[in-house]
Amino acid sequence: MSGLYTTKGDNTMRTYIQAIGDAPDRFATESKDCTVRALSNCLGVSYKAAHAIMAKHAGRKPNSGPQWNRYSDTMLSLGFKGVAYGSGATAKYLQSSKGFKSKKGITIAKLLPLLPERAVVGIRGHVFAVVNGQILDSGPMNGSRRVDVVFC
Repeated sequence: MSGLYTTKGDNTMRTYIQAIGDAPDRFATESKDCTVRALSNCLGVSYKAAHAIMAKHAGRKPNSGPQWNRYSDTMLSLGFKGVAYGSGATAKYLQSSKGFKSKKGITIAKLLPLLPERAVVGIRGHVFAVVNGQILDSGPMNGSRRVDVVFC
């Protein structure tokens, strides 16, 4: 897998996966917009279009992420299928309230080769797009992070 690199420090070794880019037309004043960027990158639509979708359907306010229940409903309404991973709070919520299929916990690094051509991956507090096996995000991703949910 290309884009992997390892850092060592504090008696730990971490493998990071280099992200290959992000929404180039991102609003300069926007923050906490990973849901918008992930949707834009995954669907190949403009940042502005993804921003409007998240505001209208997920109730996303500027500089603030949406609630998981509204976000997952929005992704499902757009035709994505959701799969919950592991036994964390997010996975349990999505399994019980949204009927998501459940799979054994997995790390980002192990999940990447298993994903379809386009997907949105959710980890605690963040989501990002994966297109053709490459992470599209604002910075490198720790490959050992546990995955909560995948929309594809």
